[in-house]
Amino acid sequence: MEWRCKVLGYDQALKLTDDLHKAFMASAMANRGQVPTGLGVFAQDGLETGVVNWYFTPEAAGLAAAFAASPCAKQRRRTDSAC
Repeated sequence: MEWRCKVLGYDQALKLTDDLHKAFMASAMANRGQVPTGLGVFAQDGLETGVVNWYFTPEAAGLAAAFAASPCAKQRRRTDSAC
């Protein structure tokens, strides 16, 4: 199982975020309303660069395929976020 990523222009990411959210929630509902263990999609905001990277965990392979994400290296959690 591998991580996958999708690189989007900022405007494209804004347009597709709702679709991604709906697909993620559908995955949870298919699992009796619970998010399956390990299922995750993370975004690296590129407001300054105009590029947004979406990273899909291996458990989110179905979502990754639906958004034509490509294989990529495992992502580490960033701890320098202001959030």
